[in-house]
Amino acid sequence: MLQAIKKFMTPYMQGEMYQDLDKEQKAIVNEYNDKIHNGAYKTEEVACLCGKKENTKLTDVDRYGFWHPVVICEACGFMYATPRPVWEVLEEFYKSGSYRKVYGGVEFEESKYEEHVNNSRMILVELTDLLVVRKLQSVFDFGCAGGWNLLVFKELGMKVSGCDFDPTLIELGRKRGLDLQIGSFELLEGKRFDLIILNHVVEHFNDFWKDMAIIREAMSPNGLLYIALPNMSMFGCNRLQNAHNYYFKRPHLDFFMRHIGFKRLSTASMFEFQDFFAIYDLSDDILMKHLEHEKEIFKGFLRRINILK
Repeated sequence: MLQAIKKFMTPYMQGEMYQDLDKEQKAIVNEYNDKIHNGAYKTEEVACLCGKKENTKLTDVDRYGFWHPVVICEACGFMYATPRPVWEVLEEFYKSGSYRKVYGGVEFEESKYEEHVNNSRMILVELTDLLVVRKLQSVFDFGCAGGWNLLVFKELGMKVSGCDFDPTLIELGRKRGLDLQIGSFELLEGKRFDLIILNHVVEHFNDFWKDMAIIREAMSPNGLLYIALPNMSMFGCNRLQNAHNYYFKRPHLDFFMRHIGFKRLSTASMFEFQDFFAIYDLSDDILMKHLEHEKEIFKGFLRRINILK
């Protein structure tokens, strides 16, 4: 399967095409693929977030060799995974610890905790003025991992909390005095927060429209939403991961967010354009024609690097 990725290597790709895997990681990949192909793991076909079903396939596997078909929508140019594992399969993948074992290594998070905290200070820098003006008091980090994004807000005296599936990472944060829980959307029911952080989480959502509507319902009237994502304007097959259902460029994120009642207040690239963030509150209008133009530019790029004919 790794040969299927190697054929896409070009000077335009950023970074390594895939990580070298150890014996345990390779076994996880092989077991996952076997369960997909023998039907033990159920899969589903989905349409683009714009509602259209016409698409062109870009690849069948991710950078680790996991089965991961990714397509580009012929209507709007959005990239997404289809067919894909049903949510129960991905939920098991996260909770089992396989996700961390393959993506980062077992000991990675403890040894890099302070580095994560330092990176999180960038979130605070971008939000500081808005926090002061709006007098925001509470922060919830959805998909918080070890809680490193929350420590900088706790230092300001804000009430912080978060959730994640991985019990090992949750324990890392709890040891540092953070209010973290194992779970997902059910933990937001009936609660309101001034700031919700979705740091490399939205690409994992199973149902963007439903999941984002729950997030919106959990925001206070004066609240803010911070989203950070891989920047697919820096496209390369090395950026594909089997746990990612959606691959966003900024025009697509703005367009889809508008339809659930958000407008973007600010945005910028991070880490040499590999990622980007956006801060949202209420809705404005973005026309479909913006996406049509973006689609043609991106498809021209894919043709130049021989991924599309």
